[in-house]
Formats: sequence, structure tokens, C-alpha cells
Amino acid sequence: LSYQQARNFQLPVGSVYVAEPGYVLGLAGVAKHAIITSLNNVATPDLDAFAAAYASLEEGARVRLQYFVHAERHRTKTGLLHFNARWYPPPAFYDRSWRTGRWERTLLDIPEGTNGENDTKRRKVAGEGDDGDGDVA
Repeated sequence: LSYQQARNFQLPVGSVYVAEPGYVLGLAGVAKHAIITSLNNVATPDLDAFAAAYASLEEGARVRLQYFVHAERHRTKTGLLHFNARWYPPPAFYDRSWRTGRWERTLLDIPEGTNGENDTKRRKVAGEGDDGDGDVA
């Protein structure tokens, strides 16, 4: 959650904010402008905690996702997230580089054919071994 949005919503900076739910979060019923509080019963106070929880999911897993919408911050909602890394490229996270002023893409790399070994999953910066188009080789 950016400083500006945190100020508007009166929430702490750094929370996991959903600007647009996309396909996976949309299927889980997550609304626009939601704040994700936990994934698979693991608290997600910031994006790194969310990325770690997401990277630990097994192929085909259906896990609980808790969130709230800023307009109803005292009402926690629950969705069911179906994890499917086989058909979609890894999720991308965008962080602003204060040095360059640009938004840099970071991919959550989930290798093809995961066999349950979570140590094979890691977060990587786009450009490290990929051509930046989102395709996983």
C-alpha cells in the first residue's frame, strides 16, 4: 500500500493492496481495493510475506485467503484461492526504484513441475535469466 493510498484509507503503509484482482484473485472473489491479510493461514503484513506464502503453495492447492475492503475495514472476508502455476506465468511485483525513478518488475519464480520442494522457489528480479517478456523457459 503506497503512502498516498494508506493516507486516504487511514491504514499502515506497506499492506498488501489489490488494485485490480486479475484472474486468480478474481476467481477467489477478491474485490478491487482490497487489503490481503493472510494467505493459507499465514499473516501477510507486507508484500514480502505475501510472496513467501504464495511461493510455498503446492500445484493445485486450494487455500484460504483473508482480506478486507477499505470501506468495510472491520469486516474480514474469506476467499478460496486455487493455485495453478502451470498455465500462467509467475506473478510480477513492481517496486519503485528511488535511484532511477522507475518501477522495476520482480518475478516470483516457480519452476515448472514443482515437486513439493519449497527451496526451489525463489523471488528473482526480471532480467536475471529471462528476456523480460514474462515467459518461463
